[in-house]
Amino acid sequence: VVERLPAPYPAVVLAAGAIVLVAQVSAHAQRDPGFANTQPLVLLRLFALPILTMYMLAMLRTLKQRAVKSLRDLRPAVQVPDSEYDRLVFNTVRISPRVEIALLGLSAVVVVVLLAVLRSGLPINSLPQLGRAYLSSDALIAALTLASYTLFGWAGLELVLATLQFGRGLGALAKRPLTINVFDPTNVLPFGSLTLMHSLSVAGVIIGLLITLGQPEFLIDYMVVVLASLTSIVALVAPLSGVRSQMLQAKMHALLHIHQRLVDCQAAMMALESHNPDTLKALSTATDNLINLRKTILAQPSLPFRNALSVSRVVLAALSPFVYFTLNELIRAYVLPVMINPNRP
Repeated sequence: VVERLPAPYPAVVLAAGAIVLVAQVSAHAQRDPGFANTQPLVLLRLFALPILTMYMLAMLRTLKQRAVKSLRDLRPAVQVPDSEYDRLVFNTVRISPRVEIALLGLSAVVVVVLLAVLRSGLPINSLPQLGRAYLSSDALIAALTLASYTLFGWAGLELVLATLQFGRGLGALAKRPLTINVFDPTNVLPFGSLTLMHSLSVAGVIIGLLITLGQPEFLIDYMVVVLASLTSIVALVAPLSGVRSQMLQAKMHALLHIHQRLVDCQAAMMALESHNPDTLKALSTATDNLINLRKTILAQPSLPFRNALSVSRVVLAALSPFVYFTLNELIRAYVLPVMINPNRP
């Protein structure tokens, strides 16, 4: 929908960020005229929502552009006709305009219910001195606030949906027959890079929210963190299951072939009726080469990444929001009370 607007995409993204920033500053200025009680941390929070909104909108286009390029690089590895491949790619990267409009409506309904009906506080504009902020009584500022949170929520839902849809589409590609070289996974590496990009895009939003707003306080806050964290993990795991299965099958087939060759070498050695140094040396060399080859195959990763260290880094990156959230909760629940009151039993 944003790409179809009659304006350059970067200008639209900047305009969206400006709208959200104006709404945040206006609502905050009404509670704290002149920003007399505003600390630097609170100022940072005022910029959090606009920056995250622009980040999500920019990532939506960046991910689509990079996905198209990587899917083109992945084409030789997928053994399907061009027509089927084009259809799978189309289903992977395109979101229906009707769905996008529905997400915008959903975001608007949720924001109105939370802020206008239930009068839930606004985490961005909360102040230690003034307490948690609520929707302004000024109609213009209230409307601007509702619009800004709707825009932010819509961008988040778009990113989550795009990530889940991409994961499903890439998973469908991964279940098609793949050309796999057990010694060099280069042709299937785009599977890993694509899943990592989408996983980290959502993880970045969570980390940004946790750093700027702190730990969740209400049920809706926890729901947002959990939903985004699950999306980040699913985006990484779901598409890779089909690739991993086929890579394991290719490795197993190669290992069985090597095993049979080792059996043949052993049978040839046992069948020798006379001591022939040249024959023994040839069979011994062949055996050593086969054993080294087997070690090389076993050392190759079973996921579309260069090595096991790369796999560890990818998993840690995808789980980083959950790790950050969990550590903060543990510190808040167990460490801070002891530091504040060392004599507490």
